[in-house]
Amino acid sequence: MGIQLEKVLTDDDRVQFHLNHSVSNPLVVSPAIDYHVCGTFYKDNEFDLVGIHDQAPEHEIYLKEPGTDEWQVIHQTQSKGLEMMADPMANHYWRYSTFTN
Repeated sequence: MGIQLEKVLTDDDRVQFHLNHSVSNPLVVSPAIDYHVCGTFYKDNEFDLVGIHDQAPEHEIYLKEPGTDEWQVIHQTQSKGLEMMADPMANHYWRYSTFTN
């Protein structure tokens, strides 16, 4: 499947997108590593990111502001074991938002 970036909405106040990714090892039979991220960035510098992913392997999400060299860690998880990639296993849900209310 690869990476699919879908711009969902662009207007005067915000940009919203969906990112889907699925990759597997072509050399061995194994489940694909899947993750999905939905993000909304607002003109007033607020943002809201939501995602789900398999509980293996480790996953990391970073964000960088334009004009800066520093990457901000948004989300990191440790692998819970390769058996967590099987279809009947639950995905890991996460959310990172600058909203306080």
